[in-house]
Amino acid sequence: MMSERRMDAYYYEFEPTKNVAIDKILGAVGCAGRAYHHTQNWCDIANQYDDHTGVTPIEWIQNAAFEAANEIERLCAREARLREALEKIASGELFQHAHDYARTALGEEKK
Repeated sequence: MMSERRMDAYYYEFEPTKNVAIDKILGAVGCAGRAYHHTQNWCDIANQYDDHTGVTPIEWIQNAAFEAANEIERLCAREARLREALEKIASGELFQHAHDYARTALGEEKK
């Protein structure tokens, strides 16, 4: 379940994308607009909004972007590992490795 995140400022609002990382970036922009009407003030220290990290609106936005980038990087690495495992399964290499491991565990010699 997604938590309700502020996605609006005084003069604009965003629709949720249903992607937590992207919505956090949009939420940071919305909170920045709530904190200060003019972007020239987004480098000023502001009251904390939602769960954003940092003391200025610019930091909220940048840190949300860093979090999203880290999540994308983590997911890409996971996808690469899964693709590698699928290739090993398709080639029979993984099955052979599991078979050899089981035989070793049972104390049998390879034939």
